Amino acid sequence: MKYIITESQYKLLTEDLGVSRATLAYTNIIYETVKDKLLESIRNDRNVNETITIGLKDLFKVYKNDVEDFIELPIEKIIIKFSYNKLEDNVYPEGFVTMAFADMIGEGSQLKSPSRYIPKEIADEIDQTLIAGFEFNFNVNKDINEEQIDELFYDLRDAVTHECNHMYEYYNRAISGAKELDTTLSFMKRPYEMFGDKIREDVLQIWKLFLNLLYVSEPYEVRAMSQEAYSKRLRMPFEKFKETKYWDYSNRMIDFDAQDYYDYIIDLMGDLPKEEQTEILNTIHEYFIAYYEFSKKTIYQNPLNKKIVNTKNIMDIMKYFQPQINKSGKKLQRNFMRLYALQPE
Repeated sequence: MKYIITESQYKLLTEDLGVSRATLAYTNIIYETVKDKLLESIRNDRNVNETITIGLKDLFKVYKNDVEDFIELPIEKIIIKFSYNKLEDNVYPEGFVTMAFADMIGEGSQLKSPSRYIPKEIADEIDQTLIAGFEFNFNVNKDINEEQIDELFYDLRDAVTHECNHMYEYYNRAISGAKELDTTLSFMKRPYEMFGDKIREDVLQIWKLFLNLLYVSEPYEVRAMSQEAYSKRLRMPFEKFKETKYWDYSNRMIDFDAQDYYDYIIDLMGDLPKEEQTEILNTIHEYFIAYYEFSKKTIYQNPLNKKIVNTKNIMDIMKYFQPQINKSGKKLQRNFMRLYALQPE
C-alpha cells in the first residue's frame, strides 16, 4: 500500500489550489516517523505517551534534495508529542479516532537562528529557522482489525498533510511580520467542554455542530481541508469521496440556515418550562461571548468585533456567521471537485 504523496502529485495540487510544495518533504518524513511508532505500538499492544524528536541530521535530505523548498520552509527540528491509547472496548465504528495538532509559533513551535550545521550558502538565504511542534493522538478499539489498521494509516497521512499546511502558514505569517493567526473561532467549543453539564446534552450537541461548521469555515481550515482531502482523492473515486466527512461538512455548510438550527433547538426543549428554556439559551450565549472576549483580549490582544459582542442571543450569532459558513462550504466543494479534475500519476 502506498501512502506517501509524490512530488508530481503535489505539483498538481500546488498549481491548482495554491498549496506550497515545500511541505512535501516534511509531510513524508513526519508520516514515516509517526507510522513506525504507531505500528510498533499496535504490535506491542500497549499504551504509549512519549515525545519524538526529528533532528537536523534526519532533515538533511530536505535541503540536500531541494534547497529552494528548505529556504521556503526551513525546519531544522520537529518535536512530536505522540500518544497511543488502546481502549478496553469497541467504541468507534471506524475502529479508531485520530487527533492531530500543529503548534503555533510561541505555543510549542518557535523560531531560532539557523544552526551552524546548516551549509553556509543555505544559511545565508534565511534569517530564521523553525522548530516545529506537532501532536498526534490515537484512540484505538480493543478489537481493531487489519482493514481498520490500513485506514488508520491513511487517516494518519491525511492528518499529517493537514497539519503541515498549518505549520507552513504559521511560519510565513511569522517571518512576514503579519499578526499571529487568530484562531479564536476555531475553539469556541472550549467553554462547553468545561461547563457542558449546565446545558442539556441534546441541545448542546446541536450547538456544537454549529460551532464545528464555524470552525471549518475559517479560511485557514478551508485551505488545510482541501490539502488533506487530496490524499483521499488519490485512493477513492468521486462517488466514494462524497460519502466522507469532507463532503458531508461542505454540504452541511452550504445548507446551513440559522433559523432552522434555532427552531430545532427550541423544539428539543419543548418539554421544558419557558424559564428553563430561556436559562439554557442565555447560558449558551454567555459562554460564547465570554470565551470570545477572553480569547481576543488575553490570547491574541486583538480588537473585538462589536457585531459579535453586541449579539443578544444565539440566533443573532448564527445569523451573523451564516454567510461565512455558506460561502466556505461552496468553496470547499469547488476545491474538492477541482481535485477530482486533476490527473495524478
